[in-house]
Amino acid sequence: MAAFTVLAHTEMSSNGANITHTGLSSSYDHLLLRWSIRDATNNYYGDAGIYFNSTANGSTYPLSYRTLHLTASSLTSTNQSGGYALFGFKNVGNTATSGVYSNGSCWIPQYSTTGNGRPIILHSACSNAASSSMQSTVMAGYLGNTANAISAVTLFNQSGSQFLSGSWLTVYGVNGAT
Repeated sequence: MAAFTVLAHTEMSSNGANITHTGLSSSYDHLLLRWSIRDATNNYYGDAGIYFNSTANGSTYPLSYRTLHLTASSLTSTNQSGGYALFGFKNVGNTATSGVYSNGSCWIPQYSTTGNGRPIILHSACSNAASSSMQSTVMAGYLGNTANAISAVTLFNQSGSQFLSGSWLTVYGVNGAT
C-alpha cells in the first residue's frame, strides 16, 4: 500500500506570483504535487506553469512534453521541447464565479533518480459555474536532466498576474506505489 507524506504545504494569505517549496527530501520513491489556484487576471481563465530546482534555464533542466487542452467545444494538442518549465496549463481567472478555484496534480515517478530522466504527468481542471465553458489540461513529459534529484518545485503564474489569496500547493513524498 502506498504511503503519502506531506513534505511541504503553503496556502497563500495574500496575493503572490508563485509558490515555491525548496529542500524537498530525496528519500521517497515519487513526488505528487496537488494545488488549488485562482489568479487575478481579468478573464475567466489564466495560465500557470511549474519549474523544478529553482531554475529557469532550459539547458540545465530540459523538459519535453505534449499538452492536450480540452474546452467544452474543442481539443487541441501541442508539443514543447527543450523548455525549462511545464507552461500553459489553465487555472481559474478573476472573472469566473467568486470563490471558484481550479485544481490540479502532477505525478513525478522516481524524482530522486540521478541516472535517468524523469517522466512527468500533469492534470489541471477548471470549472466556471457562471459559464458553460470549462477548461482541462493534461500534460505528459520528460525531465531530461539526470545529474540532480528534484529538490525544489515552483508553481508560477504565467498570465502576468498573481495567484489570489487562498491558492495553495502541497507536495507529497510517496513510497510503495508502483
